[in-house]
Amino acid sequence: MNSTVTGTIASRHVSKIVQVICERTLSKYASPQIRVDIAIHDHDDGKRYLAFQVHQFNDSPVVCGKNSPDDVKPKERLVTGEVYVRATSGKPQTVKVTDAAQMNDLLELAAEFRARRMLEVGKRIGLVPAESAASKFDAELPPNLRGGQV
Repeated sequence: MNSTVTGTIASRHVSKIVQVICERTLSKYASPQIRVDIAIHDHDDGKRYLAFQVHQFNDSPVVCGKNSPDDVKPKERLVTGEVYVRATSGKPQTVKVTDAAQMNDLLELAAEFRARRMLEVGKRIGLVPAESAASKFDAELPPNLRGGQV
């Protein structure tokens, strides 16, 4: 027996459903998984649009985990194992890493993120001394009053 259920869904639920579907779909194409925020925007022209914000990686650069479908234009195709970055010049776009300079910039950024995380862990477990209350207070003072100067 076939039955059809009809009804309405509150827009706040639609946003969450779209978020979950998009995250599951996009996670197939990225390793490690990417973080994405999605907003539904009702435009003045009466149309509804989706806006995506893909967050920067936290620790390791993201590698493409799956080829895009064959019907995607060659210029827009994703290839397993490749790494993509935002272009630093020209029009805003995502480009494949194709030279040592791009890869070096990406690895340097990843090293900075990893070092920052390691320092935070070191502070939490006592390997790196945490900033003292006195030094935090001192940093809030005007430069001419820092370090006990009067």
